[in-house]
Amino acid sequence: MNDNRVLMARDASTGIAQITLKNPERRNSYDAPMREQLGAYLDDLTADDGVKVVKTRAEHGAKKAFELAKAHFDVPEP
Repeated sequence: MNDNRVLMARDASTGIAQITLKNPERRNSYDAPMREQLGAYLDDLTADDGVKVVKTRAEHGAKKAFELAKAHFDVPEP
């Protein structure tokens, strides 16, 4: 099942694939369906000899999580 909270794109010309987590309401934490989709994408990418790099990222919400951590800990700016 893909409910569009885990997205995958690959660029055959560069050999780079990107997986994006889209669950900003939960600061991009993932649940069982997202974990299953992530696993399916990774299995697919593992079987593709043209993929050399898999990049993961979180869409939205990540900055909020950083700001929350910064408020509670001495976190330097990136």
